[in-house]
Amino acid sequence: MEHTEYRRIVPGADTAVLFIHGIAGTPRHFDPFLPLVPEGYSVVSLLLPGHGGTVRDFSRASMAGWETHVQRTVQELAAGHERIFLAAHSMGTLFAIEQAIREPKVKGL
Repeated sequence: MEHTEYRRIVPGADTAVLFIHGIAGTPRHFDPFLPLVPEGYSVVSLLLPGHGGTVRDFSRASMAGWETHVQRTVQELAAGHERIFLAAHSMGTLFAIEQAIREPKVKGL
């Protein structure tokens, strides 16, 4: 399975959905849900650093790096959208909860 990030940023969209995978996951786990996101919403299925590469790539990644990557993506989405919804699995849920506490534009998990 190819591990690729998916991004569909809709100009003028007021809502974005961010999918965050777990430690042994891939953005591709969320592929069945992508068609369910309304066309007028922006959507990102995030690829965490170190995932989808080599064992060496993964060994160089860290929890702090993943957390920062998620936070930056949420900030990017917040800059252009009024509402953000987070959908996550496993470790990604930890990051989603943290962002829901920090970012007022996160309206649901």
